[in-house]
Amino acid sequence: MQVCTGVPADRRLPVTLLTGDPGTEPARVAAQVLGADPDAVVVVAGFTPEELLGTGCQVIEVDPEVADLEEGCSCCRVRFDLITVLHRLAARRHRVRRVVVQLDSDADAATAVQTMLGDSELRRRCALDAVVHVVDVAASLSMLPAGHHPTHSSAEALALADHVVLNGASGLSAATMGEVRRSLRHRAPQATLATSPHAATLAIDSPHRAWSLPATERRLLSAHDTHLAEGGNSVVRWMTLGLPGALDPDRLQDWIHDLNHESGPDLLKVEAVFAVDDEPTRWVALGVRSTLELADGTPWNGHARSSSIRLVGRGLDPVAVRDRLVDCLVV
Repeated sequence: MQVCTGVPADRRLPVTLLTGDPGTEPARVAAQVLGADPDAVVVVAGFTPEELLGTGCQVIEVDPEVADLEEGCSCCRVRFDLITVLHRLAARRHRVRRVVVQLDSDADAATAVQTMLGDSELRRRCALDAVVHVVDVAASLSMLPAGHHPTHSSAEALALADHVVLNGASGLSAATMGEVRRSLRHRAPQATLATSPHAATLAIDSPHRAWSLPATERRLLSAHDTHLAEGGNSVVRWMTLGLPGALDPDRLQDWIHDLNHESGPDLLKVEAVFAVDDEPTRWVALGVRSTLELADGTPWNGHARSSSIRLVGRGLDPVAVRDRLVDCLVV
């Protein structure tokens, strides 16, 4: 497991990852939000979508065949392109206000996130602000009875999303929208849902710093999780767990190691606040797959100690995860 230490996010270049179900045209959303901003940059794979032509924002095209890694698969191209392009944009920080990276619908969003968290120099210069996913409401409605999603890539991107933009929601009844919202809440409980252009603007163009250790700590402390909860679908599962008491540091390190060894490639997101025995501050963790950022959080200041975790991944066994973490408690 690659463990990173926290990096201040104050002056880094904010980067938003924009993903979408097939046919949702996330470039249209980017154009509506950033089209008149000369200090914003949209990074796209291949040719510039028509929606971005003639707008005021800067558009950078990256060649989808630029890297012949593992037969040029999407995930390796995403990793190669992000590192190269974002480093160049970060060097122009004084002329670039923010960056939106539009991923193909079949691209691996988790790989893009892992690239930003795992490259130490990239983390020093760029901050992953948020993951925004555009959902095709019509496709979601057609798949509600079966609980399916258009593609595995879309299901994983949705599970990673901090904000979800509903495409094609206008004209639907309140009852139908309620069904869509409930379905999305079951698959992405942490995400905000945007149904209007104004809400989409806030989702993409506001500073969130969602993928930072301070934001992770705030989210988990405000959630007040006190029991095991789980959800998801046949592709991706999620779980949350609150656990009162202090954890033995050695057994906790073993738990983290075992979790990564057994489930690392399938872990799409790890968020945790750990209460470690005899430590004056909380331990805060944020990661994707085998990359984990771990650092001291806020002091306990006499508050009762309790740990809180959220995991998103494929093939999760929430009960087994909970039982192994319980074994780390100091008794």
